[in-house]
Amino acid sequence: MQARLIAAQQAREQDYWKLREIETRSRLLFDASSEAVLLVRADTLKIVEANPAAIRALGMAPGWEFLREVAPRDQEALQNMLQRARKHGRVPGILIHVGADQAPGWCEPR
Repeated sequence: MQARLIAAQQAREQDYWKLREIETRSRLLFDASSEAVLLVRADTLKIVEANPAAIRALGMAPGWEFLREVAPRDQEALQNMLQRARKHGRVPGILIHVGADQAPGWCEPR
């Protein structure tokens, strides 16, 4: 019984370190990407994370309300896409216009 407990603890620790490595790689890719990437909470539509390219290109940062940055003509389509994603789990992305200059950007739920 003790041997199984030790083996389970070792497996758990290995899983933890694998997860940490994946998180580190993901963070490096997120920060190094030349594409603007925003992570937005679906329930509040507040920006949770923005990579450097998004901050430069869109002028948006964590804590901002994303819906305010979406062109009025695209807000209903965004809300509909999120509602379908909640219902079906996955939907195709849409093109919306965001930021001060209303530049087009791809929106895809994950």
